[in-house]
Amino acid sequence: MAFPKDFLWGGAVAANQCEGAYNADGKGIDIQDIMPYGIMGAPTEEPTADNLKLTAIDAARAAALGRDTDAEG
Repeated sequence: MAFPKDFLWGGAVAANQCEGAYNADGKGIDIQDIMPYGIMGAPTEEPTADNLKLTAIDAARAAALGRDTDAEG
């Protein structure tokens, strides 16, 4: 797939996507660590917010589209 040269790319992340896990990289415990399935078992973002494990896959997908990645924005 080719994009026009003047195509403007954008991206964003939320804190719960990129802060990592308290037991993997030193982040403190937060509400998602205590109640990962929300209140009364309601669905949460857990299946999609796993940047700690998915960074390499995300970078490869961006590269396949011809994009460079920059962790600092």
